[in-house]
Amino acid sequence: MVKLVLFDADGVIQRPSRPIPDALAALLPNSTAGDQFLEAVFAAERPFLTGGDGFTESLQQVLHEHNSQVALEHALTVWTDIQQVDFAHNAIAGLQANNIPVGLATNQQRHRAAFMRDDLGYRDLFDHLFISCEMGVAKPDVAYFEHIASELAGDGLQPSDIAFIDDHPSNVDAAREAGLHSEVFIYTDGENRLREILTGWGLHH
Repeated sequence: MVKLVLFDADGVIQRPSRPIPDALAALLPNSTAGDQFLEAVFAAERPFLTGGDGFTESLQQVLHEHNSQVALEHALTVWTDIQQVDFAHNAIAGLQANNIPVGLATNQQRHRAAFMRDDLGYRDLFDHLFISCEMGVAKPDVAYFEHIASELAGDGLQPSDIAFIDDHPSNVDAAREAGLHSEVFIYTDGENRLREILTGWGLHH
């Protein structure tokens, strides 16, 4: 029986207001080097998904190397221009109303994690926050889910009591390897699909 549900953030309960590649390309004087810039930005962010405070400095360096004239503060809005997926948030509220605790399980660097926790109100929305930069390990490493299972064991939960929803199959596979129930879901699958997943776990929402 599932006693707690973990939700991934991006692609499940939230989405960018504008496609990330487009938003990043707009930071350049022209878009001809867009793909290279995209790769450089993601490479600069990746080490900080498991901790550290140097993401903004690394981003500033990438902007400089690609001749972007955009201020760092403006560039950072690409990571905070987020829209919630209303039906997913409604499902979270429904689970909590039925006494099923919910958690967030997401890969983030500290700048964006702080925005999501404080500005988006995830600190209050979720019963548990499992954020990679605070854990020292990121999805799809099985150790990420083992860390979560170990922490929730303090609440008397076994891995088989925990369910996880994510839009990346590799993350779902890792969660299953750690003993969690897990299903692939992306917000474009729609409300009925999310309801089907939760109902399949015997959850009222």
